[in-house]
Amino acid sequence: MIFTQIKPCQWNLVKEIYMEAFPKAERKPFFLLKKSKRIQVFTAIEENEVLGFAVTVPFHNLVMVDYLAVNSKIRSKGTGSFLLQELCNTYQGKKLVLLIEQLDDSAKNQQQRLARRKFYLKNGFTSSGTYSERCQWYYGNYAFRR
Repeated sequence: MIFTQIKPCQWNLVKEIYMEAFPKAERKPFFLLKKSKRIQVFTAIEENEVLGFAVTVPFHNLVMVDYLAVNSKIRSKGTGSFLLQELCNTYQGKKLVLLIEQLDDSAKNQQQRLARRKFYLKNGFTSSGTYSERCQWYYGNYAFRR
C-alpha cells in the first residue's frame, strides 16, 4: 500500500468514496475539497486503485483530520489504520485533531458512532471529553494524538 498526496487522476475515485462514506449533511461541497488551498488530501493506493483517503487542515502546530474514509468493499483490512499512521508520520511533531460524533443511544447511527470511536481509540487517539455544537450537528470528543 502506498500513501501519497492526491493526484489529479484520483479525484473521481476519491469522490465516489466520499459520497458513499458520508451522509449529505456531513459533506462539504466536493469542489471545496478540490479548490481549497488550506487543505491537503492524501490517498492510500494499491495497484493504482484508491483504497481510501484523508483530508487534513494544517494550522500552526495542529492538524485537523477533516475526513478519513475507506472504500466500503475493503473496510476492516487495515487501510484506515495505515492512513492514520502515515498521517502521524507526515505531521510528526504536530497534534492530530479530529471530530467524531458524540455517542447517543437514541441516534440512528449509534453502532456506526461506536465503531468510529473504537477505531480511533485502537489507533492511539484519546478523548478530550470536549463537545461542540456546530451547524446543528453535535460533534463529540476532539481526539488528540502526539
